[in-house]
Amino acid sequence: MKNNILAPSSPNPLRSRGILLLLTVPLSACGSAIVGWPDSPPKVDSVDSPGDIVPPTVIWTTPAGGEGEVALNATILGAFSEEMDPVSMNASTFSLWDGDGRVPGDVVALSASETFVPVDPLLPDMDYTATITTGAADLSGNYLEADYVWIFHTEGAIPDEIPPQVILTDPTNGAADLRLNSTIQATFSEGMDPASLNSASFVVLDPDLLVVPGGLLYNAGTRTATFTPTDDLLPAATYMATVTTGAMDLAGNPMISDYGWTFSTLDNIAPTVIWSLPVAGETNVAYTATILAAFSEEMDPLTLNTGSFTLKVAGVPVAGTVNVAGSSEVFVPALPLLADTSYTATVTTGAADREGNNLAADDVWTFHTAVDPDRTAPWVTLTMPADFEQGVFLDATIHATFSEAMDAASVSAAFELLDADNLVVPGVLVYDSATWTAIFTPDNDLESRPPDIPPLSCGSGAAGGGAFDRVDEAQVRSGEKGGGLRQNLAQG
Repeated sequence: MKNNILAPSSPNPLRSRGILLLLTVPLSACGSAIVGWPDSPPKVDSVDSPGDIVPPTVIWTTPAGGEGEVALNATILGAFSEEMDPVSMNASTFSLWDGDGRVPGDVVALSASETFVPVDPLLPDMDYTATITTGAADLSGNYLEADYVWIFHTEGAIPDEIPPQVILTDPTNGAADLRLNSTIQATFSEGMDPASLNSASFVVLDPDLLVVPGGLLYNAGTRTATFTPTDDLLPAATYMATVTTGAMDLAGNPMISDYGWTFSTLDNIAPTVIWSLPVAGETNVAYTATILAAFSEEMDPLTLNTGSFTLKVAGVPVAGTVNVAGSSEVFVPALPLLADTSYTATVTTGAADREGNNLAADDVWTFHTAVDPDRTAPWVTLTMPADFEQGVFLDATIHATFSEAMDAASVSAAFELLDADNLVVPGVLVYDSATWTAIFTPDNDLESRPPDIPPLSCGSGAAGGGAFDRVDEAQVRSGEKGGGLRQNLAQG
């Protein structure tokens, strides 16, 4: 018996859902009659094409199910039987699991495939389970009929023959102004054997190259070793830290060479005045003196001025200027100091070192100047023989009387008698302090010569309370042969 396909002439609600209802009826023996829907046309001219109702399938994967020795850097791919809806391909429909749970990763969708990319490399010698769920759908909205699950196994661990390295330190090499309670850290390129990190492989030396005592902890999560000194570090000091080749990774590989770095601590030490001129309590200070203060370290020159370095007499500031040289400063009074007077010098807390540390307290000292000094230069008031005197005896002594008491040594050094040939006449000089007179006695009688004007000179080295301030020349002839005396008194 033949079957014919009958189609209704009116819309069928089943067809709107993508379902085609097919009815078959037997033909009459004569084959001339057609039975169909009421009011249907006498025959069917065509049939509408049905929609895509076929669910997609996973047709292959990489790695394949049951595959072993999968590389640790592998990605996982699932290929479908048809083009898929990319919106349905994501981390909720494509997942990877190991023995500890779900593996984090990203899903990349293509037209008929999707790839799972793990965030980290896969673990060695491990079973992994990949799953594409029924949430994955094709472009017609047909979903996988069942979850697609497959298992693969990764390759064994690759032997670690790479030596570890220090990749980061805190403080960094050359760091300055480190807090005194700081710790010292070294971060490694890979996991380290904690037992190899100890006081022999992590060493910190102080400025005297002595080992700094302390404790060492290793954080496996951050691969960081932290050294904590037992006591605070010294201020304004340079330290050297070293991780030696005794430090090893988990595979037993030691560092190729020692790794060292240096750092310096914060300078929080206040400077001090270590000495001064005049010294505290000094007396008989010259009226021309300047006042100096020397510090324990180099100072900030901007803080050394007449505001932080003062000189006072009876509470009244003395005018002057301040000169700075490295770790010292000098106060230069504008006028000579007063005689027989007490002065007070002060370096205030406004003075600071180059790190900004100020003096902890004002440094104050006093000194006393000498009594009124003799500032008048001496001069020769009388000579015997007199200037240009004639008829002087050959055995005469030569006298020079001064305006004030003189220093005998300076007179002896400055007094000389020259003959007519400009040669020094040997003799003995005696200074009479009672009469302020220098008496020169030649070793031999003076020679008798024509009047050549040989001189006698008292040089500028002769000094009383002051120095000679002018040049006086006196010439004396000896009796028969002549001779001479020249006084040469000059400012000292």
